Amino acid sequence: MRAAVALLAIAALQLPAQSIHLVGPGALPQIRDALAIASSGDVILVQPGTYAHVEITTGVTIRGLPGGRVDIEFDPAFVPPACAQNIFCAAQQGPSDIDIQPHETVTLVDLNFVGNTALVGGITVSHRLQADRGTVVLDGCSVRCAGTSGLRVADCTLVCRDTEVLAMPGTFLPFALTAADSHVLATNSTFTAALSSTNFGGVGIQLIRSTLQASRVTATGGPFAAALAADTASAIWVSDSSFVSGAPSVCPLAVGGAAGRYDRCTFNTIPAGCTLLPTGFVAGVDQLLPIVRSSVWIAVLTAEPNAPIGVFASFGLAERPEPLVEQPLFAPLPIPFALLLADAFGSATLAWNVPAAVPGHPSVWLHAVTGTGLPLQTTPPIGGAVR
Repeated sequence: MRAAVALLAIAALQLPAQSIHLVGPGALPQIRDALAIASSGDVILVQPGTYAHVEITTGVTIRGLPGGRVDIEFDPAFVPPACAQNIFCAAQQGPSDIDIQPHETVTLVDLNFVGNTALVGGITVSHRLQADRGTVVLDGCSVRCAGTSGLRVADCTLVCRDTEVLAMPGTFLPFALTAADSHVLATNSTFTAALSSTNFGGVGIQLIRSTLQASRVTATGGPFAAALAADTASAIWVSDSSFVSGAPSVCPLAVGGAAGRYDRCTFNTIPAGCTLLPTGFVAGVDQLLPIVRSSVWIAVLTAEPNAPIGVFASFGLAERPEPLVEQPLFAPLPIPFALLLADAFGSATLAWNVPAAVPGHPSVWLHAVTGTGLPLQTTPPIGGAVR
C-alpha cells in the first residue's frame, strides 16, 4: 500500500519534535511533576505503578508503558491545606482535570483512572475524570468513579478508542459519561452506569447539545435508567452497538427529538411506547487491535453493498467543515491512504503492515468516507497511538 508507506515520510515532515519526560522509578516521581515542566506537544511516558491525580493544562500525550498497570488515583496529599477548613474548596476536590486551550489536544494512552474515594475536610470526594475545552483522546484507557459521573466533558471533542468508562454505586446519580456542548467519537468502548442510594441508576451516556458518532460500543444504564439519553439539540449516529436499559420496562434510548439514526444495533428491551431513533444506513468500523510497530494492523469497515470507501489519514484531530459529508469530519489535513470497495455484504477490510521505523510517539488517525449518493457518510476515526 504505497500511500501507507508514504505516510511515514509525511510524518517525518509534519510531526514536530517531541520532548520526552519519564515518570516512575529512577525518574520523576509523579505525573504531575512531568506536567509542571512539559510544554504543548510533549510526551510523558509513565512506568507501571500508582500515581496521584493530575491537572492537565497544556496539550500533551501521557502514555502508560508496557509491563504492568499504570493507575491514577485521588491522593489527598496533593490537596491545598486550606481546603480542610473550607467546605466549598473541599467539595471541588477529587477529579483528574483537563483544562486546555480549544486548539490543543490531550492524548491519554493505556492509563487506568481508579475510582477511589477519600475524606477532605470531612467530605467524601471521589476520583473521576473531567475535561473542559480542546480535544481529549482516551486510547486503551479505563475510567472508574464512585458516586458521580465517571467522565464529564464540556466544550470538547472526546475520542474514546477501546476504552471502558464505569460508574460505581454511590450517593449521586452515577452516570458513566456526561457530555455537554461536545462531540463524542467512540469505537470499541463501553459505558456502564450504576445504582445510587436513591435506588435509581444513572444513564450510560448522557448528551446535552452534543453529537455522538459511535461504532461497536456498549452503553448500559443503571437500575430504572436508559442506556443513552439525549436532548433535542443533540445528534446521534450509531452502528453495530448494544444498548441495555436498567429494567425491562425502561426504553434503552431516551432520545425523543434528537437528530440522527441507528443501524445494526441491539436493545435488551423495547417496551410499549418506547421511541427509538430512526433506522437507516450508518457506516461502521471495527478496529480489532491497536496500531503496533512491526505488525499487521486490521480494521473492518461496513458500508453499503458494493460501495466505494475512501480512507484518509491525519496526525491530529480537529473538525473540518465538509458540506458533502453528513456527520462532522475530524481530519484537519487529510492524507489519502486507501481506496476500498465493499463486497456484496457491505464489508471491506483495511490492512496496514506497520513498519518498525515509525518515528517518535505519534498517533495516526484514519477516517473512512463512503456512500452511493449525497450526503456521504463517515465513520468515527480509528487508529490511535502507535505502540
